[in-house]
Amino acid sequence: VSREWRVGQEQKRVKSREADKTTREWSIVSRDLFCPYCLVPVLYYLVPVVHLVTELVLMH
Repeated sequence: VSREWRVGQEQKRVKSREADKTTREWSIVSRDLFCPYCLVPVLYYLVPVVHLVTELVLMH
């Protein structure tokens, strides 16, 4: 096996490892970013429901 081929394989491996690291970092970052945005609509839907339930409970 030629030395150039081995060096090429090693560089490929390093590149793919770096890519894995960046994708992992991005998935963590995106998870942190999108969690609040996912919660906001849920809260908007929950607030009226909670409001209705408390009104019903208070009325009875």
